[in-house]
Amino acid sequence: MKRFGQHRAKYASITSFGFRPTKKTRLDVEERQAIEHAERIGLLLTNKALVTDVLGETDLDLLIAPSAQKRWVESGRAIRLDSGLPKIPEDDVRRMRYRKRYLGFEDHPMARTTTRLLSEYVKRCIPAPPLTAGSFWALNCMPATNRSTWPRLAAVNVNRMEALVLGHEKNIPDRFWGFVNVSLSVVEEKYPSERALRRVFVDVEADIARYTAAGQDQLRIRSTNMDTILSLLRDPLIARLHATLTCASCEKAACSTGATTVTILLMPS
Repeated sequence: MKRFGQHRAKYASITSFGFRPTKKTRLDVEERQAIEHAERIGLLLTNKALVTDVLGETDLDLLIAPSAQKRWVESGRAIRLDSGLPKIPEDDVRRMRYRKRYLGFEDHPMARTTTRLLSEYVKRCIPAPPLTAGSFWALNCMPATNRSTWPRLAAVNVNRMEALVLGHEKNIPDRFWGFVNVSLSVVEEKYPSERALRRVFVDVEADIARYTAAGQDQLRIRSTNMDTILSLLRDPLIARLHATLTCASCEKAACSTGATTVTILLMPS
């Protein structure tokens, strides 16, 4: 009963408890089925096991050993598994198909600072970028999403989650906005409220994100200041939080956009 009391103290939204008689040998099976049903009908869960964690071997494990993934998340040091990989050639179908879109990006007044921010992001928040590009994450240049209301300069997709999105206000090309998704459970350990987060990062707003790929453990941090987004990515804790979410999303499935529908702007040297 102590556990239920702890939950009541932590989550003010709890209104009641329900119990189901279950054999001890079936606890994990019953819990998994309950979680799957809850997610299918759109409920937001606070469970950590069986939701944010992936059971068994994953496709990402075939490229990067789980131990290396864990070290990367905890230390922030780059995973060097991609030396000798060929660069994408200039006549690659991905470059040719979206060349016009990329040239439009190059002409944008915020192109240089956006590219700098993307470089910082890829180096700090993506495991072995050239090795996993296209399969587990993709960088979309000048995507059409919300073009008539909130135009986007670039979006990084991990699985089916928009991990980082950078854009500008409609008809005001030099007025920036952006957001990054991080692990909610870990950020709450240091920043238990949005007010605590804003003491460090003054001009940010935070809300619960609801991407299926990331389970229930996700928080969206938004800002209209590009320097603030850059500071977020350079902050060791925030980078680790995002790395945690990135690995969890990569483990669940490959990138939904696919390798043939994205424009890769850059790779870290």
